[in-house]
Amino acid sequence: MSERWVLNASPIIVLARVGHEHLFEALAVQVVVPQAVVEDIEAGPVGDPARRAIAK
Repeated sequence: MSERWVLNASPIIVLARVGHEHLFEALAVQVVVPQAVVEDIEAGPVGDPARRAIAK
């Protein structure tokens, strides 16, 4: 695959909650998360799995 994915918050949040955030890197050559999306997720609850996924 030679795809670049630009993600918004929803797929990151949903897949992180079910423990499958690794799929982004498995399915796309490059994954881009805009700074606004990072800030939106970081504004969420401290224990949110999406925050841990973004930190990786």
